[in-house]
Amino acid sequence: MENKKRTVNSETRRRFIGNGLKFVSGSVLLSPSIYSCSKSFYNTLTIDEAKCIGCGDCDDVCNYSAIIMNGESNYSINVSDCTLCSWCVNVCEDDAIQMPEKSYLINASDCTGCNECIPSCNYSALMIASNAFSIKSGCVGCGDCIEVCENEGQAISYVVENYSVRSGRCHGCVERCSGACDYDAISRVNGHSSIDTAKCTKCGKCLKACPHNAIKNAYVAIDTDKCTHCGECYNACTYDEIEKSGNSDTNTSYIERLSCTNCGECIETCPENAIYLEQSGDYSPEILSDKCTDCGKCYTICTEQEAVNRELAVAQIDQYNCMKCNKCFDICQYDAVISG
Repeated sequence: MENKKRTVNSETRRRFIGNGLKFVSGSVLLSPSIYSCSKSFYNTLTIDEAKCIGCGDCDDVCNYSAIIMNGESNYSINVSDCTLCSWCVNVCEDDAIQMPEKSYLINASDCTGCNECIPSCNYSALMIASNAFSIKSGCVGCGDCIEVCENEGQAISYVVENYSVRSGRCHGCVERCSGACDYDAISRVNGHSSIDTAKCTKCGKCLKACPHNAIKNAYVAIDTDKCTHCGECYNACTYDEIEKSGNSDTNTSYIERLSCTNCGECIETCPENAIYLEQSGDYSPEILSDKCTDCGKCYTICTEQEAVNRELAVAQIDQYNCMKCNKCFDICQYDAVISG
C-alpha cells in the first residue's frame, strides 16, 4: 500500500494541540510543554506602517509565511529634481545607484570677490579671494565708476563734483587748456581760463595741458562699508585709477572639493556667472533595480524633496500564522515591528 505523506500546516497543528488540552476543574493544566500554544504567553507582533520602508527583511527571515507583502517596493530617481549631490550614493551599501560625476568650479578671472555666493553654502566650501578697491590720486573724476556702482552698493560718490580754475594760479595761457578740450568747455574770462561745467565731461585732458597746475579736478571716493566688492568700478575705469588689492588669505577663488556637496546653490547666486558645472558621464542618475535592496536609505538621506521616488510596499503580519519567534523583530533596523 502506497504511503501518503500528509502535510500538516500551522492551523492543523494548533487545533491538534488545542484539542489535546486537559481541563481540571475548568482550568487548563499549565504544563510547560503546553505554554507555546497559549496566545497570551507571547506578545503580539505588529507592523508600524509609519516606520516600515518595505525592505522585506522581515519576510526573508520568517519561516512561517506570516509576513504579508502587498508587492515589492520600488525606488527611482526623478532626474529633473536630482542635483547630483551624491549623498544617496554614499549611503547605499549595495552600489545600486549610478551617478555621473560632476564638479562645481570657479572661473577665477570672472570672480570679482563680491561674496554673494558665500551665504548659499552651508558647508564652507567656497574659498573666495575677496578684493578691496580704492581710488588712486590720479582720478580725473569722470564718473564712470559712479554709474556702474548705482546698480551695486552705491558706494562711490563725488568728493568734488566739478572742474574749476584755482584762483591766483592761472597765467592766462588759455589756449593750452582750451586747445586740449574737445568739448569747448574752456574759454577766456577776464584774462583767465574759465570752465563751463555744463559742457565739461571731466575727461581730464586739460589737467595735463596746464603747466601751472591751475585746474582743480573732480574726484570720487569709495565708501568701504557699502562696497560689495563686485569689481564693476575696477572694470569701468579707463584711466587705471582704481586700485584692487586682496584682503583675504585666498589669492584665487576656488571650491574646496572635500567640503562641497554638489548641491548647486552657489551657481545661482553668482552675479558674474563665475561658478560653473563640469560634468563627466553621458548618463542620467539611476537606481539599478537588480542591485537595489529597497533599504530606503537613499530616500531618507535625499535633501531635495521628491528627487527620489518611492512606491512603498508596507509589510503586515498574519497573526494566525505568526509563531512569535521574534525574528522579524530582531531583523528590522527601522523599529517598525512592535512587540506588545
